[in-house]
Order: sequence, then C-alpha cells, then structure tokens
Amino acid sequence: MKTRSFIESFKFAINGLNYAFKKERNLKIQGIIGLIVLLSSFLTGFRDFELLWIFFAVFIVIAAELLNTLVEKICDLLIDKNFNPGVKIIKDISAGLVLLVAVFSVVIGIFVFGRSFIKIPFVVAFAVYMIFIFYFVFTEFFSNYERSEKSNEKNKSSRSG
Repeated sequence: MKTRSFIESFKFAINGLNYAFKKERNLKIQGIIGLIVLLSSFLTGFRDFELLWIFFAVFIVIAAELLNTLVEKICDLLIDKNFNPGVKIIKDISAGLVLLVAVFSVVIGIFVFGRSFIKIPFVVAFAVYMIFIFYFVFTEFFSNYERSEKSNEKNKSSRSG
C-alpha cells in the first residue's frame, strides 16, 4: 500500500466533502442552515463560550450527516438494489443518529439564542427541549410502528391466501 503525503490525504478529504455536499440534499440544507446560524451568531456578538457551542452544534450535525451518508453508501454497495430488511434497519438507525444530533443542536440554539434575545430561563428552554423530543421521537416511533404492523399483516395475508 502506497503511503500518501499529508497534502494528498487532505485533497482526498476535500474531494469527499465536495461530493457529499453536491450529491446529498439534506447535507446542502443543513450546510445552508449552519451558515445562517454561524453568521447570525457573529452578528449578535455572542461571547466566546456561546460561539463555541454554536460552532459545535453546526459541525456535529454536518458530521452526523456525513456519517449517515457514508453508512447509506456502504449499505447500497452491499445490497446492489435488492431490498434487505436488515439494511433498512441499519439506515434507519443511522438516520436516527442524525435526528438526535439535530435535536441536540436545536436545544443548543434555544439556550444560546433564547437566553440572548428573549431572556428565556433555563427551565423554560429545557421544557421546550423535552416537548420537542417527545413529540418528534414518539410520533415518529408510533407512526413507523403502525406502518410496520400493517405491512406485516399484509405480508401474512398474502402468504396465506
């Protein structure tokens, strides 16, 4: 195996980022939102610590989306366009990771922006976070569960009939 220079490795990494941002719709959307959040953070005059949290929130969402893209591409290579329930679960878990990171980033935004603009107390911001989590996680879980159950019933009836 050929050893590469640091510059070559850096170029490969940039190529990967270029590919992902050009081809992945969600990554484009999250990148644009991230830029808007970062620009507005600089314009509001946040303290260094608050800016650090905003940077962390933006970059962790982008990193999670890149990881999700990686998992999806590997899974697509493995199944070669044939449906595989195990691969679907892997992709769903990977998408769930992005959802959790995105929710965490929204919470950071609520804390930092909310406390700066609206003077939201910590308890109120935490309550908003909990409502957000319960709403999205549980409604998504139950809607997927119901769809899965209907699909299982349909498959059982088609096999027996």
